[in-house]
Order: sequence, then structure tokens, then C-alpha cells
Amino acid sequence: MNASPGTIASGRLAELIDGPSADQVVVEIAEREGNHELPTTLDRLLELRDLGTRIAVDNVGVAYASLRRMVQFLPDVVKMDRWLSMNVGSDAARRALVEALVHFSRQIGATLVAEGIETADELRVLVAAGVDQGQGEFLSPPGPLPLPAHGRCVAVKHSRMAATAMT
Repeated sequence: MNASPGTIASGRLAELIDGPSADQVVVEIAEREGNHELPTTLDRLLELRDLGTRIAVDNVGVAYASLRRMVQFLPDVVKMDRWLSMNVGSDAARRALVEALVHFSRQIGATLVAEGIETADELRVLVAAGVDQGQGEFLSPPGPLPLPAHGRCVAVKHSRMAATAMT
């Protein structure tokens, strides 16, 4: 579930998520604006975690998903922006930043997901660097999810929502 820091700060998510399946929910912080309610957002994230909900930070490597926010939110899932995956094999600086994110993610116990994997070379370099999971055209083209056993289809907002294990 994508949510802005302002939506998280409102406290409404905990009301919506509270229940026996709360531990199956990942709230992805979609930081597209500054967070003027940081203390309240941090309190609400603790409430969500108490319900069993996991927290993800998206767009790591671009302006809004700052290092400061990652330290404050301590996400369970760190999603690297596709900009970092792009040409990572031929760009030593990108590769160094990916390796730093691998180290950071391991230190805080988070899963690191590389978005936007488009080539075999990018996949090879990201796996060698220790990235946990990936998504992108090279791994699987966009499309509908398979129909679950209970017969209801799940709508997918983004074409690459399901992360593919990179082991």
C-alpha cells in the first residue's frame, strides 16, 4: 500500500489495516513532498509496526527518499530507484552506491530491492553486489498477476510490483 508521510501521520492507516491480516501489509512511503509532520509520522509508523505491518521506502537514490529519512524510518524494505540500476555495470560510482545500500540494508535488517532492471549485465552486477530482490522488464514484462485460487483477481497499479528473488 503506497502512502505519503502526511497520510501516515493522519493515523487513518492503522484504523484501516488493524486486523488479523495486518502482518501481510507493507506500507510503502511514497515521499513526493516534504514531511512537515515528522514526529507524528514516526509515531504512526511505530503503531503500524506494532500491528505487524512492514514499512518500505521507495525511490531511494533520488531527492525525496533522503538518507536522513531512511535512518528515521528504519524501513523493512529499501527500494532502490531505477536510476541506480541503470548501467550499473559500467558506472563505478553507481556500483559503489549500490554496495553501500547493500551494507546499510543488511545492518538495519532490511530487504534491498533494485527497481528497473533492464539487462542481463545489470542483473549480474546487482546480484554480485548482494542486492536481495529485483524487478524490471528483464525479469518479467508488465502484465496481470495470475488469478489466485480463490478466483478474485488483484489489480496492479504499477507494472512491476512483484519483486523477483535474485538468489
